[in-house]
Amino acid sequence: MSTIILGSQPKYVRAPAAATTPASIQANGVSYDFHLLPSGLVAPGCINLFGSGVVFRVPSFFKELADVEAKGGHQGRPLPDPGHTKASRSGIRPAEMFDKELFERKLRQLEAGYKKRYGDLLTYGVEEEIKRFDEYRVKLQDHAVDAVEFMDHGEVGSSLQNLGGEVGVSTGRTRRCGWLDLVVLKYSCAVNDYDSLNLSKLDVLDTFDKIKIAVAYKDPQTGQKMQSFPADPTLLDRVEVVYDEVPGWKTSTSKTRQWSELPKEARDYVEYIEKFVGCKVKWIGTGPDRDDMIVR
Repeated sequence: MSTIILGSQPKYVRAPAAATTPASIQANGVSYDFHLLPSGLVAPGCINLFGSGVVFRVPSFFKELADVEAKGGHQGRPLPDPGHTKASRSGIRPAEMFDKELFERKLRQLEAGYKKRYGDLLTYGVEEEIKRFDEYRVKLQDHAVDAVEFMDHGEVGSSLQNLGGEVGVSTGRTRRCGWLDLVVLKYSCAVNDYDSLNLSKLDVLDTFDKIKIAVAYKDPQTGQKMQSFPADPTLLDRVEVVYDEVPGWKTSTSKTRQWSELPKEARDYVEYIEKFVGCKVKWIGTGPDRDDMIVR
């Protein structure tokens, strides 16, 4: 049913589960049995991704990828138990498979730990597994992507990247951009007791009709606004962000060096930030040059 409802969408994600969780799909008169692969593969033009927490078994991935019409079922597969390795951060993440030295070290550490726990009951050839992954590593390279880029590639973020030249100096990769989050900024001010703030690249916002500002987090389960910045990272990961919206100034502030020369809407934006976080914005960047700065 999900492939009918969501299959027409451009993206489909495999949720956290093991490869023993089957899904049977009928599409165009053909029966497909999936264990590991996302069932959105039956939808033409759909980008299929693996979400965080999926138990990714490499041999199963290549087997299903090569023959998505294969008949499936549980087939007596044992259910792996990777939960504790994820919680203890001792497991191997997919990205770590591409670092040969790191992968081999962590795999040997895991094997040694299980050997101490289970003794002779554990029959596992770690060196043979390493040799197999030397082959898998090459094949997997073409299938590895930054899923965040596919799942959350917004027009606003792209505009901010392009206008602000947000490209990593060392890596050359574009930086993730979004609206100003005053919740985390206020928390940072409280923790670090800043005397003043430096607001950079104000001129990047010159072309926006409306400017959003994150002003609160909402608990998705209760619908209530949180009173403070969440200490639990798992809760922070799923909060809903509440935005306020202020008018843009739709005129160039580039190379402006006097506070009084800024448009009223731009000054209101800066003062909104100051009032919310309780800290003065002393420096305001208005361009790429060192002298493109307002000092208040």
